[in-house]
Amino acid sequence: MTNGAFNGTALNAHRGETAVRLGGETIVLRPTFECLAEIESALGEGLLATARRVAHSGLGFRDAAALIAAGSKAAGRSLDPRWLRQALLDAGLVGLSAPLCAFLVGAVTGAAPGDAQPAPAAEGDAARPIPGAGSVN
Repeated sequence: MTNGAFNGTALNAHRGETAVRLGGETIVLRPTFECLAEIESALGEGLLATARRVAHSGLGFRDAAALIAAGSKAAGRSLDPRWLRQALLDAGLVGLSAPLCAFLVGAVTGAAPGDAQPAPAAEGDAARPIPGAGSVN
């Protein structure tokens, strides 16, 4: 669902795009910086905290609405909030959980959804400390 096409909609895995089917439509979600900041603002917590909470407690309607609204807006499509709320009620959360969790994982790991492998470090990067990371020993 994250590479190639989803129900005839082309997805760009290099951008981390994911698609959900909602209200009879395919909605593309793109994790831009602005999108992720909007999700954090809407949910009142950092994205990593959201990902952890969703992993432990499950996806809620407020989570789904925030992810879909911001992700679709970043992909160039603003959804009417009333339409989105009704479409979420009609669809339920079960079928949306997998693609929305993949979207979250891609956003917090920096990988395209379904591609959990980190990018290879450039030569010499391993020897440089990460500012603020502290000692690993």
